[in-house]
Amino acid sequence: MTAPMTPQWRSSHWLRNVSIGVVVVMVVLAVLGFAAKPPTDSAASETPPVPAASDDGSALESPSPSPTPVGQTLLSIEGTGLTTSDPFSASGDAVDLAYDYTCPAADSFTINFYGAGASPILADVLVSDFGTQGSGTTTESLNGATGPFTVEVDSPCTWSITVTGQP
Repeated sequence: MTAPMTPQWRSSHWLRNVSIGVVVVMVVLAVLGFAAKPPTDSAASETPPVPAASDDGSALESPSPSPTPVGQTLLSIEGTGLTTSDPFSASGDAVDLAYDYTCPAADSFTINFYGAGASPILADVLVSDFGTQGSGTTTESLNGATGPFTVEVDSPCTWSITVTGQP
C-alpha cells in the first residue's frame, strides 16, 4: 500500500492568488462606496407640500424655506490621465462636484474625494464609470470637516471637474 501523495505548492499560484485577492477587495470597497451614497436626484420623487387651511377653510401661506446659498467655485481642474488636485478647504454640510469626460474608446473614469471621511487617507469614491463619455453632478458630505480636501481623477480620458460650495 502506498501513502497518499500531497500536492506540491506551486509558486506560480502565489501571484495569481494575491491578484485575485486584490481585485476582490477593490470590488468590495466599490460596492460599499456605492451603497453608502444616496441617489443625488431625489427632487423628482418628492411631492410638493400641501398648504394648510385656516379655521375659515382658506389656504394659509406656508413660510418658504430660506434659499440655499449659491456655492462658490472651490476647485476647477481639467486634464488627461491620473491627477490629484491641490488641497482646498470648504465649510458647511457638503460640496457639489460636477464632472465631464470624453474618451477616444470606452475606458474607465473614477473620481476619489479625500479628507471628508473618518480618515484623510481613505477616499470616498464619488464616480466610477465606464464609457466613451459622461457627465454629472454629485454631492459629497463633509461630515463636519473643513479640509484640506483633495480630488483624485484616475482615467486616461480627457476630463474636467468643478467643486462648488462654501469656502
